[in-house]
Amino acid sequence: MTTIRQIAREAGVSVGTVSNVLNDNANVALATRERVQTVIQQHNYRPSNVARSLSTRRTGTLGLIVSNISNPFSSELARGAIETAQKTGHGLLVMGAAPDGLDLPTHVDTLVQQWVDGILITSDPLPDSRLSQLPCGDTPLVMMDYPQPPHRNVIGLINFDWEAAGYAATYHLRQLGHQRIGYIGGIAGHPSSRLRAQGYHKALTETGVALDPMLECAGDFLTAGGYQAARTLLALTNPPTALLTANDLMALGALQAITEGGWRVPDDISLVGMDDIPYASFLSTPLTTIHLSSYRVGQIGIQMLLEADRTHASLQQITLPTHLVERRSTALMKRRQDAG
Repeated sequence: MTTIRQIAREAGVSVGTVSNVLNDNANVALATRERVQTVIQQHNYRPSNVARSLSTRRTGTLGLIVSNISNPFSSELARGAIETAQKTGHGLLVMGAAPDGLDLPTHVDTLVQQWVDGILITSDPLPDSRLSQLPCGDTPLVMMDYPQPPHRNVIGLINFDWEAAGYAATYHLRQLGHQRIGYIGGIAGHPSSRLRAQGYHKALTETGVALDPMLECAGDFLTAGGYQAARTLLALTNPPTALLTANDLMALGALQAITEGGWRVPDDISLVGMDDIPYASFLSTPLTTIHLSSYRVGQIGIQMLLEADRTHASLQQITLPTHLVERRSTALMKRRQDAG
């Protein structure tokens, strides 16, 4: 097997010069570079990635941790990350975390053991006290949906304007005349869950509707959770005339509960989700929802990691916009009254 020392000897240069040519270092004279490249081509030499990694402490591989890869939100995010890594010649190891995030430290440790150059974490969060103890070594982290970095290795934060999302969805329903608006929230303690709920509360308060805890149910960002929460709200003596869910998967579950209860969307109950997953526009009654781009999270997260300096990276923070997409799952409150 040809070695780098052989290449250097035949080209009449040092091992360091061959290394500089292989790494496309500009500090090599053109004639010398061409001579070294000729010898490399003659031997069809390919440098050892393991040896290069030992030398540079970089492997050209990044890590991504997502929750529920079957959720189109997560799969679109992963697509954005994979395509961005590929375009820059990097590999990407993708890992799926459990819904409660308790296995996050295990996944981080696995990726660190693989010597990834950085990790994009978009899974549902652990408490900050446990996040601060993630076994990262010196591996840079980029995280989604955290207002402040929960770990010293965090060099990037990507957030959506979740409060604006909750506000816009609720305000839309208020403009249609709905006052009893049921809300199915996200995972308790999740920073983005709290912001979504704040937007819901703000829109109700600003439009003169008193907050009613009976109209709020905790969710889990899963279809089954949306179904169970919607059943609870629809069983109230005075059920809501509209439902808002913290993501589209729960809206799909809520839609099933509404249909099973003999209600119609939007004639009897208006329904709004958040995420605008691809399925949302293809339902028999297309879903009104809050649009956001998880694909961009994947793109931006990988770009942040690629730009990171392991020892001198400054924190980057990006808040991505959201906007309401009105489809046919919402209607004027009077339509339900007419139907009754």
